[in-house]
Amino acid sequence: MEQISEHVKMPVLTRDAFLASPDAEPQEFVSMFWGGIIRYRRATVADKNWARQRAKVPAGNGNGTEIDEGRLQCALIQRCCVEPKLEVADIEALLDKNAVEVGRLAAAIISRSDPTK
Repeated sequence: MEQISEHVKMPVLTRDAFLASPDAEPQEFVSMFWGGIIRYRRATVADKNWARQRAKVPAGNGNGTEIDEGRLQCALIQRCCVEPKLEVADIEALLDKNAVEVGRLAAAIISRSDPTK
């Protein structure tokens, strides 16, 4: 057993144990603004990559593409929302939702902290 600190002793994970470990347990986001609870899971690397692809828009200078931050947040919400289940087409509708609340939910999806604190 490898000692991580003087207080915590944990084994080094095997490859199989590491890849099988749960890291996307559903969480609850309480929105007083929207008047209810949204269940979501934390974003994986694949979720972030998927959302970045959907957030690409033509660059303002006409050369290439850039990431639209609002669209990125909405794509992450759509991808990681457990209840209610959202469709890809809902990304456009999410762009019209309250920016502060969308930002809070998107932050919870990519954060390690508890959004209720």
